[in-house]
Amino acid sequence: MRSVFAITLSFVFFSCQQQVKRDVAFSPKPIDSLEIHYAKGFAVNYYEDNKELLVFSPDRKDTLHSYYLSNEVKEGFIQTPVKRLASLSSVYAAYIEALGLEEYLVAVDEKDYINSRSIRKEMERRDIVELGSLEKINHEALLMAQTDLIYSFGWEGNTSDIAQKYPNSTFAYAY
Repeated sequence: MRSVFAITLSFVFFSCQQQVKRDVAFSPKPIDSLEIHYAKGFAVNYYEDNKELLVFSPDRKDTLHSYYLSNEVKEGFIQTPVKRLASLSSVYAAYIEALGLEEYLVAVDEKDYINSRSIRKEMERRDIVELGSLEKINHEALLMAQTDLIYSFGWEGNTSDIAQKYPNSTFAYAY
């Protein structure tokens, strides 16, 4: 399960910048899709100049999130790659470390709960902003961090209300 989550996170991390909730015009049929052998919680469809990442509910009956990705700045699309990542749970530090993405991490919820050696080294080497717990998040610090992607959590399609406070920010969710 950890490797499935890590693969999904790596795809989102390298492919997301801003999630915009709009209707996005696609050609009706993708030109290709990612062949997935083991993981069943997501799908990736390729179009001529963009990608679509779908995250499914555990029973695959519902699509929990749709991300539309492009290397170019386009309205309604997430620009890729992500260069600045915030993690709203120290739990995700292990995934960030496993993917070798420590250098992109610019903000974490609470530094004292980070157990990853490589992220702790990054915190010693450079300033990584501490945001506080989700219930008491420092909104100014999060805005000042100028993140491309905010990594948060959800449960069965429900997410924290924080995304509503940042309509121009991208959120990637772990379930």
